[in-house]
Amino acid sequence: PGLVAVIAALTLTYSRGAWINFVVQLLFLIPVLLAIKPDGFVQRVLLVMRAPFAIDIPRRLFLSVAGVIFIVSIALVARAEQFPIIRLHERIAVPEIERRTSIEERFDFFSGALELAVEKPLLGHGPMSFGYRYREKQTELLAVSDHPHNWFLKVAAENGLPALLVLVAFFAYVGYAVVRRAPHTTYEEKITAVFLGPALGGGLIHNLIDFNFNFVTNVFLFWTLLGLLVNLRSTAAPRRRHGVLALPLIAGVALFLVVAYEGGLLYAFRTQGETGRGFYEQTLVPRRYFVTRSRELMNEARIQEADQALDTHLALNAYDAEAWNMKAEIALATGDNLRAKKFADEAIAHDPKNFFSYYRNALRASSLLNIPTAHYRTQLVPLLADYRYLFDQNAHFTVFTGNPTDAAWLHRFFGESEQADYYHYATSERRLQLIKERHMTWEPPFDFLK
Repeated sequence: PGLVAVIAALTLTYSRGAWINFVVQLLFLIPVLLAIKPDGFVQRVLLVMRAPFAIDIPRRLFLSVAGVIFIVSIALVARAEQFPIIRLHERIAVPEIERRTSIEERFDFFSGALELAVEKPLLGHGPMSFGYRYREKQTELLAVSDHPHNWFLKVAAENGLPALLVLVAFFAYVGYAVVRRAPHTTYEEKITAVFLGPALGGGLIHNLIDFNFNFVTNVFLFWTLLGLLVNLRSTAAPRRRHGVLALPLIAGVALFLVVAYEGGLLYAFRTQGETGRGFYEQTLVPRRYFVTRSRELMNEARIQEADQALDTHLALNAYDAEAWNMKAEIALATGDNLRAKKFADEAIAHDPKNFFSYYRNALRASSLLNIPTAHYRTQLVPLLADYRYLFDQNAHFTVFTGNPTDAAWLHRFFGESEQADYYHYATSERRLQLIKERHMTWEPPFDFLK
């Protein structure tokens, strides 16, 4: 039953990476089982593994396959009631658009992360900076991510090569320590270690092709299991004390103080209105708070305050193209077209292949200043040509973004009315079609539906 559940669950993930991970885990587990011999360990483990198939193997194999098919079929039928279902053979075959957005983009992310790591090898570009710095190196339209889909490359790019070496050395030492202690552990501890090891290794393997440690649940589970693994030690084996027991305590207290400080600011922000907002602006990690706040102030027509909030954000992160574009919008609204063009050009320089609104604001400002726009057209011709295919395929859910409207505006600006009309009429139809296909039960937040 356990094997049936595992295989059915893997099938329902529709994840090729999960299957690769599972096979690697099995390849790792088998030689480890064969290498551990004390106390008849291998014989007992193999006996446990053979037990479900000890009687009438053909019948049990048939029941196992039938069980997998039954579970997967029932789950797919239930899922199809609310979501569109991709056929398994189509998922395995890797359609053209998925090959582009899933496989080729990953290699571009890897390459971009390596370039960033080489640029600043000692300290990196800063925590969570990949999503901003990679956009300047991006090779394909809309092919962007907040992380390079590889934990180790993310650390190298954002924290530097020394940090990467420390991380690799840490896991190498953990592996060495676990193997060294093996002779001193009990049978039960060996069982635990043999299955905890591949489970944790699977997490590391998956983070070579994706990064899912940005989810608290995954982080908590991984480090908790790792803590259990490194603390497996027979009570007969004395624990050596190295005089560094105070370090975890100091680190824990420091972490508690930071969490308490940030938690207090967040609580004040959510409960104390404007007073709490003022407190929250002292946070150590504002992320995109000032950008969001600026948008709120713009909606309230508090233009000067909105501009100041953007200046605060850009002083912390000068590579945020959206913030530069928002400053361009403010400058256009106040009639300062020269500054609007400057800010829009800055946004394009940091992110040339994801948002057409940056080009739209640059062209608006240039037209008002009577400045030639030929160089923008040169940049946009290949992007707009590629975007038509991505729009038709709804790559990266682009149909539900502002890009179609901005693409229509750009085509019309360049006198290409037919292309502009296509986006104008096709966008609403495509959105409605996708909503119907996906059986969306939530109300889409689109103006055309209201």
